[in-house]
Amino acid sequence: WDRFDGLWCGLSHGSLEAAAPPPLDDAVKARPVEVLRLGTKAGFFHDSGIHTLGDLAAEGVVARLRSVPGIGPKTARLVSERLSAIRN
Repeated sequence: WDRFDGLWCGLSHGSLEAAAPPPLDDAVKARPVEVLRLGTKAGFFHDSGIHTLGDLAAEGVVARLRSVPGIGPKTARLVSERLSAIRN
C-alpha cells in the first residue's frame, strides 16, 4: 500500500522516486468518487467527507480507506485497481 500511495499521490519514497508519475492534475482530483463505480459504497465515502478523488488521496489512499466505516478489504482492493486504471 505504501508503494501504491506513492504512485497514486505522486510521492517519492526512495526507489520509487524514478517511477513516480507526475502529480494528479486538478481535473482528475475534482472527479467524484462515483467514477470508481462502487455502487452503494459511495455513500460510505460521502458520509466520511470523501467526495472527490482528491479528497481520497489527500491523506494517502490507505489512510483514508481505513478511516471509512463499511469499507472492507474487497472494496479497498477494488478502489486500488480502479484508481490505478484512472491513473494510467
